[in-house]
Amino acid sequence: MDKSLKDCIPILRDDVLRAASHGRMNALPFAKFTNQAGTIFNGFGVLIELLQVDQLKKSNGAVDTLTGYETDALLSMMRETCCIMYDSAEEVAEWAEKRLAEVAIHE
Repeated sequence: MDKSLKDCIPILRDDVLRAASHGRMNALPFAKFTNQAGTIFNGFGVLIELLQVDQLKKSNGAVDTLTGYETDALLSMMRETCCIMYDSAEEVAEWAEKRLAEVAIHE
């Protein structure tokens, strides 16, 4: 990866957060994104647990483990989902900044 995790997570500006917390901005996009993220991260938790159990089984000589293809497919899906969520987070942040500018014009 060429970016650190901190660089990949867009942080909403303080003025955007203040506007949202004071009800000057529609919070629906934030709520939708939060629901999506929660659902995805719950699924990731289950997948991580399955992959860890699979590694333990392999290290103990079990033969009924995930194939390399299956493991790679799960990891690839999680990686791609992270990219999609990052893009969605950027879109929500951009939307919020535009709405904040609109709110400022009307005040």
